[in-house]
Amino acid sequence: MSNSSPSPSPPQDSLEVNPLRRLWWGLGAAAVVLLGIYFFAPRARTGPGTAKTATKAEWDDARCDRVLADAYRGLAPDRLGISSSEDTILRDLNQWAERCGGKNAVRTATDGIANLVSEKGLEDTTSDRFQRRDAQHIRSALLLQQIVERIAPKKAPDSERARVLFQYLMRQVQLRPAAFPDPPAFTPFDCLVYGEGTALERAWLFVEVLRQLPIDAVILTTEEDKEGAFPIVGVLSPEEGCLLFDTGLGLPVPADLATDDAWLVSKVADYKEAVDRPELFRQLDTEGLPYIWTSDRLKTAKVWLVGNSSWWSPRMANLQFQLQPIVRVTLSEPLVAPGKDQKGYRDRVAEFQGGAFEGSRIAVWPVPEERFLAAADVPKSRYWAALQRVFNGPTIVQLQKVGNQQQEVEALSNRPLKLIRVWQLENREETRRGYLSIRNAPSLIPSPENNAAAQFATFWVGLSQFEEGSLQSAQETLVDYIRINTEAIRAESALLLIAETLVMEKDPRALETLKTIGNPAQPLRNAILLRHWSRLLKPAEAGAAGKSAAE
Repeated sequence: MSNSSPSPSPPQDSLEVNPLRRLWWGLGAAAVVLLGIYFFAPRARTGPGTAKTATKAEWDDARCDRVLADAYRGLAPDRLGISSSEDTILRDLNQWAERCGGKNAVRTATDGIANLVSEKGLEDTTSDRFQRRDAQHIRSALLLQQIVERIAPKKAPDSERARVLFQYLMRQVQLRPAAFPDPPAFTPFDCLVYGEGTALERAWLFVEVLRQLPIDAVILTTEEDKEGAFPIVGVLSPEEGCLLFDTGLGLPVPADLATDDAWLVSKVADYKEAVDRPELFRQLDTEGLPYIWTSDRLKTAKVWLVGNSSWWSPRMANLQFQLQPIVRVTLSEPLVAPGKDQKGYRDRVAEFQGGAFEGSRIAVWPVPEERFLAAADVPKSRYWAALQRVFNGPTIVQLQKVGNQQQEVEALSNRPLKLIRVWQLENREETRRGYLSIRNAPSLIPSPENNAAAQFATFWVGLSQFEEGSLQSAQETLVDYIRINTEAIRAESALLLIAETLVMEKDPRALETLKTIGNPAQPLRNAILLRHWSRLLKPAEAGAAGKSAAE
């Protein structure tokens, strides 16, 4: 990345005052399918061309339905890892698969993927048994589906649905530099819950969100971008082409920024246009900060297929098939098709627009599989450990029975920050009340962890107000957040949101707010917005200057 600002100081083992901010300093509806599920499709339900014969080892339909329902409820985003055990869920899923027709419910193909994935990836893909990563995969898909249902326009072109989702995700997930010290290995679910991620992690998240629409997408990278600071997500729309979104900039690649009258880009460039018009990428150059992409680099870019063994596996295809009558969620995305009348993910990408991408450029992105394999090493990250101490809190005063008496003791809240954040992403009514309790925790028990939890809660209240369209309330909350917390954990995101509320009101103070962000995580983004907003706000600036002169 071209950011020349000094790297953040390394995290420490113990939390001090504003501990997470020390790592960031310088960077500046509801779950409708999770309740009321009392039964599922009978185990006799089979896919095309298959048959299932009952055996004595199998359970009756009622027990099968009950076991699957219990497992499904435990996989809810606000339960798994908070109040339900992965081990228990996996036991239930594997018992259901073994005894209730959870195998061979649909035709799948894995023979053709041996040359696409690693040996370990192939082994995990073809395994009949559900694994720990599968539970995390299902939890993530359920949350992403809820976001899509709420945020994406119902009747709109692919470009508009993708653009709205993209802007939402970029607000929810603050950019973390690829060169961050002691980096945690985040998955899309982690990015959303903790509200941060690298450019590549944000790209991964965006692709998986689009899969719930469902719209195919790929990640495009160039060898010149060694740190992965400017990956482009190519959104494959049959009607509109391969639409380009830069998750490092947090902006769509504009078709024509000079004539785009939206505060954020509304006219998204497509792959063919960017290849044919070398000047298209140059509109993102600013003085001293050239944009890394060129038409020639796009022509030779690596085209990454995004997913892991959970997405490719027959076991996940079978589970999705069994849940389809009740739950609208995409859990399965086979790499190759099981028959000539169908096409797998790789086939669709290879054949997009008559072969826009050369076959030699297409490959499976190894990062998702590597992240799940490395999950056991996550606690070794001190930053991850610091996050856990904050998100498992706050610590509050509770009454507990000690002997025959009720005594006040300090204990972790049964509504931790992690739970309330998931509620926010699910758009639950209880969210605001939950955040209020967390914001009050430091006044009862002052501690570095409680202070950090309160900071997150305050920022996310302001972000929620912004998403609801309460711009004035959002602005006031975020201004107070920065004023009270001199080393605010989400300072850069807060200032960007304040600037966006101002520019939406055609207030020229948006430009000054943008300029106050010191050492931004992505300087080029801020420079592009400053130039773009200056053009759009020229009449407002002239009016403000005239009024000042008259006074």
